[in-house]
Amino acid sequence: MQTNLTLSRQHSDLTDDILVRQAHVGDQNAFEILVDRYSALLYLLISQLVRDEHLAYDVLQHVFIQLYRSLPTLEMGGRKGGTLRAWLSQVARNRSIDELRRKRPIFFSEIVLFPDEDEYSPLTTVLDSDLQPEEQVELQELRQQILEAIETLPSRYRAIVLLRYTDQLNFREIGQALGMPESTAKTYFSRARKHLRTMLEPEYSSYSGRASLR
Repeated sequence: MQTNLTLSRQHSDLTDDILVRQAHVGDQNAFEILVDRYSALLYLLISQLVRDEHLAYDVLQHVFIQLYRSLPTLEMGGRKGGTLRAWLSQVARNRSIDELRRKRPIFFSEIVLFPDEDEYSPLTTVLDSDLQPEEQVELQELRQQILEAIETLPSRYRAIVLLRYTDQLNFREIGQALGMPESTAKTYFSRARKHLRTMLEPEYSSYSGRASLR
């Protein structure tokens, strides 16, 4: 027991790079130290994004699974010069955004029709009620086009759009979650929304015209 405790203390004093190297060659204790070192930080980040305790733990587990799978790449310097903390945070953000994308669909009405207000909750849609089966299919296709359009955005814009529309975070909360000033989050959101409107309004107008003929 004393030997294990001593080894644990010795590991805890090591840098991330050394721990990654040792974990890569099979040192389970080194990997556990990395998990202990970053669990609290990552859970805080993830929970700010997904707003769901159980989902946050699931995402956290995914992050550490990804860490374990990536040990060979990380050991060879596969972080492009960044720190392990930055790499883990990015993996956590990306996974959280993926979960938010699945959590709630985004509708054309939320992007095209709602006014540019600082605080609103886009919980309703004018396109989602009393649709015929063929219109439901069309709407599903339009939702897929929305996601595809969002994927074309720069990553910093994409994250803000998804947090705004899927989790209804305000800009202060988005800024805290993504580590940027509230004003920057607002600016990025405005730019992203203009881009999405330009891309999506022709499709929305086409759909609205067909729906009005019912």
